[in-house]
Amino acid sequence: MTERLHTSIEHVPGPGKEPDKEWLNSLDVADQYVRHFAAEVLRRWPDGGDPFTSWVANEAQVANGLFFGIVPSDTYATGPWNSPDHLGHYLHIALPITGEDRFAVRDAFMWLALEVVKVAKEYIEHPPQQWIWRVDGLIEQVSYALVGAPLDTGDIEPADDTPTPDTAGE
Repeated sequence: MTERLHTSIEHVPGPGKEPDKEWLNSLDVADQYVRHFAAEVLRRWPDGGDPFTSWVANEAQVANGLFFGIVPSDTYATGPWNSPDHLGHYLHIALPITGEDRFAVRDAFMWLALEVVKVAKEYIEHPPQQWIWRVDGLIEQVSYALVGAPLDTGDIEPADDTPTPDTAGE
């Protein structure tokens, strides 16, 4: 008679293990977190200067602690993916960032803030509906990377009827 191996996921962190917390490895939850960060970057950027730079650095460090599960959270639950060896390493593959794996989430959020500001600066004279799709693409890139999902780049282009700065005058 063949014996079957009994396995249990009882002690493995995951969705539903902490019902009062949101699963940070869910694309929807990660995307919501990243969108909030990007919206705050756009809101705070015009003030600029040291307060803005300090805010970005602080929030990026907070995200690093949160996504790596270093800092306990009353809101979010994390799992085995949330480690420098897994998530940190993957972020260096998925995003154009360098550095140590243990700081990869921080570096990803710093990179996102820089890229969002670049887009805003480039298109400052244009209405947001002409360039916000570029910010959405950056948000998706970071959100998907944070959960280890491949990015579907087919939906980050402007809709056919969305004017771009090149076609706005046409």
